[in-house]
Parts: sequence; C-alpha cells; structure tokens
Amino acid sequence: MRLLKNGLPIPAGQSVKLAPGSYHVMLVELKAPLKKGEKIPVTLKFEKAGEVNVTLDVRDIGATSPGSNRMDRTMPDMKQPMKMSPDHKM
Repeated sequence: MRLLKNGLPIPAGQSVKLAPGSYHVMLVELKAPLKKGEKIPVTLKFEKAGEVNVTLDVRDIGATSPGSNRMDRTMPDMKQPMKMSPDHKM
C-alpha cells in the first residue's frame, strides 16, 4: 500500500472502483476501534466536484459488498496456503 500524494485520478466521464486489493480508502489516526454495525461519516474531496459526504458501513473483515453474488473465499481455519496442481484449469 502507498499514499497517492496527488490523489486518485478519475478521468472525465469515467469511474474508479475502490476495492480490497486495489484502490481503497484507508482510515488512519482513528480515535477508537471501529465496531461492526457502526456507520462512519466520511467526506471525500474532489478537485472539481468539491466535497461529497458519504456514510461507510463497518462490516466484518472479508465481507463482500451489499448485493454482491461473489462468494466469500476466506478460509479462517486454513493453516497453510492451498496449492494447485500445474494442470489445474479454472
């Protein structure tokens, strides 16, 4: 992870998806731990659109987005990485 000192460019008419493992927002210098179920007010600052207030829902680590059909692929009880054979087809 690294700070984008000049912000995240979003070309006109396009969008950028924020997601784990990709671009995302990191909250730093929190005054208290976040708790599942809380709603956190956040202000996003855009160069041309100004400030946009949003509310973030605090969810479990590894949770998928609301309405997502994506399966949660975390395996908390797994002790070592899974290995696939070289001829495995996906």
